[in-house]
Amino acid sequence: MFSSLDRLQLRTGRNAKSSNRFKYLQNLVDEFQATNVAEHKEQILANLSNFAYDPINYAAFERLNIIDLFLDVIDIHGPWSAQEDSIPEPRTVQSRDRLLDFASGGLCNCCNFVHFQNQLMATENLEILHRSLSCRSWPTVKSTIAVLYYLMDHPRNKYEPDKAAALVSTVATKSVIACMHRYSRATDTSLANLATAFIRRMQEVEARRSTSATQCMEQRSMIFQAHRTAIGATSAFAP
Repeated sequence: MFSSLDRLQLRTGRNAKSSNRFKYLQNLVDEFQATNVAEHKEQILANLSNFAYDPINYAAFERLNIIDLFLDVIDIHGPWSAQEDSIPEPRTVQSRDRLLDFASGGLCNCCNFVHFQNQLMATENLEILHRSLSCRSWPTVKSTIAVLYYLMDHPRNKYEPDKAAALVSTVATKSVIACMHRYSRATDTSLANLATAFIRRMQEVEARRSTSATQCMEQRSMIFQAHRTAIGATSAFAP
């Protein structure tokens, strides 16, 4: 799914093909914002979600603010009146839910891109993702869990493990953790598996942080002991 920078540059190039790709995506965004026909919005959003699979489109996604478009759709169309303790039940999918499915699916398709991760980590955007866990449409909930899972693997978790716990706590709030435990008992197997994977990943990050802290303390202790030994050796040779 993810290509190297050299490969992307080779595929993108500086030719008319790259320009045509941007114009096509721009036309889709313009049509989505202009139309009031539900079916048209669904089709356009489905197309944008599919384009989110390919990193070759990410430069255009950034210029056109397509991540914001996905988030706006979720924020506007989310049924936030759902009961906190409820687990989504299979039902006939309505237009609003299809929009939510496509928007959350689009985020899921590209959320492993670091720049988009940084964008999704903004407080107001995390709040939208957290709320979408209460949607009644299972595809939306599953995509959202996957997005939050990827956010726990933000590069800062890998290179700054001492800050990982604070970062993860913004993604996995107490209400989110409680929600994941409920979903881990869902009758829908894929939903239960996703929630369980989220819980395990959260525990792994916390364990890694604890191990890093322990190793840091041990390293400091070794340095301190080496320093004291060096001082003792110096004193022994003093006149």
